[in-house]
Order: sequence, then structure tokens, then C-alpha cells
Amino acid sequence: MPENGAFFGLPAPQAPQRQQAGPAPLVGGGQRVAPTPAPGMQRPAAHPSQSAAPAQPPAEDQGPVIPHIQVTGPTVTLDDMLRWIVQVDASDLHLASDMPPKARVHGSLKQIPGSGVIPARILEQMLLGLMNDRQTAQFNETSDIDMAYALGENARFRVNVFRARGKVGSVMRLIPSRVKTCDELNVDPNLRALMTRSQGLILVTGPTGSGKSTLLAAMIDEANKTRQDHILTIEDPIEFTHRSQACTVTQREVYEDTKSFASALKASLREDPDIILVGEMRDQETTQAALEAADTGHLVLGTMHTRSAPETITRVVNIFPAELQAQIQATLASSLQAVVTQTLVKTIDGTGRAPAQEVMILNDGIRNQIRAGKLEQIASALQTGADTGMHTMSHDLARLVREGRISEATGAEKAPDINEFYAKLGRGVPGGR
Repeated sequence: MPENGAFFGLPAPQAPQRQQAGPAPLVGGGQRVAPTPAPGMQRPAAHPSQSAAPAQPPAEDQGPVIPHIQVTGPTVTLDDMLRWIVQVDASDLHLASDMPPKARVHGSLKQIPGSGVIPARILEQMLLGLMNDRQTAQFNETSDIDMAYALGENARFRVNVFRARGKVGSVMRLIPSRVKTCDELNVDPNLRALMTRSQGLILVTGPTGSGKSTLLAAMIDEANKTRQDHILTIEDPIEFTHRSQACTVTQREVYEDTKSFASALKASLREDPDIILVGEMRDQETTQAALEAADTGHLVLGTMHTRSAPETITRVVNIFPAELQAQIQATLASSLQAVVTQTLVKTIDGTGRAPAQEVMILNDGIRNQIRAGKLEQIASALQTGADTGMHTMSHDLARLVREGRISEATGAEKAPDINEFYAKLGRGVPGGR
């Protein structure tokens, strides 16, 4: 068993009582990390007393003061860092060999105050200690792996461990312990209405870290409360956990409960689901199985890493070889219900991020364009579809500026169509661009 996951030996705070909580249990049968110190750690010169004034952020940091990390023993452990992530509402913990740990706080990477350099040997011991035998074998073969980690009952993290230039690193993303509701996320009423449908495909897209999982969890939660159906999720790994309410919810994790997304989708048709969530449509086999499920009486929700609704349609079609694309266009035209593309934008006060969305709800015109392969015309149909609840990303960014939630400069930087963005603000592009 690897040595413990403690590292860079910070002295324990002198005032607070030690917490007795042991190391967090692991999802997927992983071994626990021993809480005792490991040798060869580097120490910062000192740690501020708990009675001292709150530590100021480094000079380059902007925004609110970030508190120092609190430790539960003689050295800082992985769980100490993850508790700090929860405390400051950070989204990701970044761990790199021979570097101090950093966290993404409101969109910006910042060093964790009070932390020191993590030696490569210690970090490798700590990260390998999270893996069971199957995961270790996979990591040794592929040099990267996704898994989940539970911080007791307080929080869950989606974990990616990888090698870079021969050394290990990791990014751990916080999954909120509670599923936010559609009301809390102010989900578009048109999207909520889609969750009442009996069949079809809804795609939620956007870059990594854009809140896709949070939005999908809220939509599943809405169905769980309001329908009397069987909801089946297929994820890698399971992120939000859903307790069965009016619906029965079954959650399957790829590699732990099933071989792949595609095999789980094929098996799902014998498991009597009404709603199927596919964690990611990343290959032809999975995409085809999702389309078939949506076309045969199931409501399917899936994700893709695309930046706009029109690009999503093109990506789905281009996953397939040329000889199958006409058939896929016909299936997509009949089964697709909506595409939602989301990104997160820094708020004007620097204390959070606001979601900006592009929403395309299919109408007869868009269905005909997909069926005929006129995919280049979809963008125009999206821009003129406001009467049916559609809007572009540039439109939504302009709305956030008008509401005072984001700055004009931030909105302009994120806008895919700068002319549309400023038109929605009621003026031309500065400088006549």
C-alpha cells in the first residue's frame, strides 16, 4: 500500500481543537490514505496563529481575502485541502509535482495560502493511494484516469489523475453536496417544459467547467419530483447523487457498473427506463445508441463539448461516416428537441460566475434544415427564433451586461458575434469594428 497522503509538513495551528474525522471514504473501492506524516516534506517557514489577523492574499490576487488553510494534524493532507476548497467555494484543486497546490476560485487560479511545495514522490504516493487495483492498472496502462472521491458526507469530487513529463498531477473538481433546483438556477421555462416530454433528445453542451453537470442535475431533479417514471443515469464517474422521489432513480458508473456508455445504453432498453442521462456522447457507438433510444420512446439527455448549438448539430452528424450521415440527419431531425450551450462568466464584483446560455428549441424550419443537410442555415434560424424561446450566446451575454451582472468588456470578450452583442446593447461596436 502506498505511503500516506500527508505532505509539505505545515505545523498544526495552536488554538483550535483537532478534528477527529479520519480520512474520507473513497468511491469505487479505493484504499484509504493514512493520516500520518510522510518523510522528506518541505516546510514553509511559519504558519500564522489562529489569533492573528486574517491573512491577506498575495499581492497579485484581486477580490476578497482568501483564508489560510486549516489543518487537522501535524501536516497538511489531501482532505485538509479539499475541505478548504469547500470552505472558499472554489471549483477545482490543481496538484502538480514539485509545485504548491492551487485552486480555481471564481474562475482564477490562486495558490492556497499557507501551503508549500509538494514533492513529486509524495504526490505520486498520495494519488496512487486513491486508486483500487483496477484503477491502478488502468492508470499504469493509459497514464490518466477519471474517478470520484468522497469527503465524508460533506462533498464529492470528480478526480482526474494524469502524467505530464513523467510526473503525476491531478485536478479535482468539487461536486456540490446538494443538487440545485431549477428555481435556484433560474432555468429557462422552455427547458423545464421539455422535461415533461415522453421522448426525444436534449443536448447540454459547453467547455469543461461550464456548469453542464449542474444544469443537467437540476433537470433530472425536476423530473424526479414531478414525474412517476424510471430515471437511469450512465456516468463516468457518478457526480451528483439522486435519491428516488416520485421517480425511481438508477445510477450506473462506467467501469464500475458497466463496461462503457454504449454497452450501458444498449442494456438500458431492457431496464424499462423512461428518462436516460448519458454523461457524455463522445463516440459513434454511444451517439448512435442515444439517438436510437430517443427515437424509440425515451427522453434522453446528453452532453457534448461544443461551443454553440449549430456546431453541436454538425459535430453529431460528422461523428458518422459519410455513407451514414443522411440517415443520421433524418433521425436527428425527428428526435432532437433542444440544444443548450452554456458558459460561466466572471461577475462584475469578482465574487462569482454567472451562467450565459444559447438555447435552440427545434421547430419545423430547423428540422427541415437538418434533414436536408443545410446545417449552415441553422445559425440564422436560431437568431430569428426569439418567439419560440430561442436566443444566441451573444444575446444572453448582452442581457447579463444590461442586468449589471457582468462587465461590458467581459461580455464582449466572450461574445461569439461581437456585432450582435452590441446590437442587443442598442449601439454599434466601439471603434466601428
